[in-house]
Amino acid sequence: VADAEHARTRQSLIAAELTHRHASLALAAATADAAALRRELLDARTLHSAWQATESVLRHRAPADRATRVSAAIR
Repeated sequence: VADAEHARTRQSLIAAELTHRHASLALAAATADAAALRRELLDARTLHSAWQATESVLRHRAPADRATRVSAAIR
């Protein structure tokens, strides 16, 4: 009986260690995924800002181009 209890205790400790290691690996994988998602979000925000800036530049550039064409036509 003592040997059986000892074996059961040992198996329980091994199972607990395996569970801990599995959880640690899952945490590491989730942390890496979260970091990748944060980088992807940052890239998306940067790209979005660039598109917004492009729109403003083009909106201001059109009148300047038109003025240049009119000035050239007058000359």
